Amino acid sequence: MYTPAPLCAAVGMFDGVHIGHRSLIANVCDAASARGYTPAVFTFDIHPLEIVAPERSPKLICTLDERVALLREAGIKQVEVLRFDNDMRRLSSEDFMAMLRQKYDVEALVVGFNHRFGHGASGSFDHYRQYGRGIGIDVIQASECEKAGVSSTAIRLMLAQGQVDHAAALLARPFRLSGTVEHGHKLGRTIGFPTANIHVDPRIILPAPGVYATKAVLPDGSVWPAMVNIGVRPTVDNSTQPPVTVEAHIIGFSGNLYDRTISLDFISFIRPERRFASTDDLAARLAADRDATLNIISNR
Repeated sequence: MYTPAPLCAAVGMFDGVHIGHRSLIANVCDAASARGYTPAVFTFDIHPLEIVAPERSPKLICTLDERVALLREAGIKQVEVLRFDNDMRRLSSEDFMAMLRQKYDVEALVVGFNHRFGHGASGSFDHYRQYGRGIGIDVIQASECEKAGVSSTAIRLMLAQGQVDHAAALLARPFRLSGTVEHGHKLGRTIGFPTANIHVDPRIILPAPGVYATKAVLPDGSVWPAMVNIGVRPTVDNSTQPPVTVEAHIIGFSGNLYDRTISLDFISFIRPERRFASTDDLAARLAADRDATLNIISNR
């Protein structure tokens, strides 16, 4: 009769699953392999700050589905998504560890460098280890990530400054935006640059306004060079409070993408968004942006 192996786990938000997270995950997988356990991660459906301090809750680097997929790609066999609510918020570190042991059969817990959990993020590694001994959890200190300064906060700051290449270095992949193609004003096609207007989950961070070289991943899996504008389209939208839009001109593509989901992998910042004197001037600049995008993508 098959008996599931106990879990060797780590706990955290893991937003972005960046190289610091991957270092911790490697520790989990190594410890699990040494013990014959299943490598697991416990993460949350929302950022805890949405409940604890909504005014400080950050935009996220990736969606929950993307986070789970990235954790699995990194070698985690079991991902448990915990609902973070007021009941979860009130759990002490001891209560939280007891829940992991009793409900999920966690027998080893890998704790990241300087990581704290439970109500008030109280306790220390030594406290966790001592309490763990009493309930049958081996608490293991993870090794520190070799690259200093890696955090989801640092990546968000880079994206807010348009430094998508720097963010990619910490993510070990390009920053990705995914969303559904919506109907827009169709002004781009009138000047030779039709765009796909992407509806992005409002909880996800957008890079700084500007034009970017990206790779568009279409529903059929094909990858196309695309130049993307994030901003308020000042040349063509003179409204008082124009919405921020994400518009992708997929270079060389011709087809219907409405109501389909596409992904944009951000490779490089090209220029800030600006107002042009006329649509002719805008079209000329877009032609230069297209050439820059093709040059960038061909060298990546």
